[in-house]
Amino acid sequence: MAKLFLASSLFRLFMAAAAMLAFCVAMSDSLTAIKWFAIVFIVFYVITLAFDALFFAIVSKQVK
Repeated sequence: MAKLFLASSLFRLFMAAAAMLAFCVAMSDSLTAIKWFAIVFIVFYVITLAFDALFFAIVSKQVK
């Protein structure tokens, strides 16, 4: 279960970096839009990471 959590977290990190890079390239002329997107995206990423950590902690306790 721990390997699945680590693998999903790593995959999510790479996909988040790719999405951030794609947005920065697409909106390279608007620094304000990039800043707001980065703030919102990082908050969303941290919330989903916390949810997944909580979910896997609960599921791993039920499996034992």
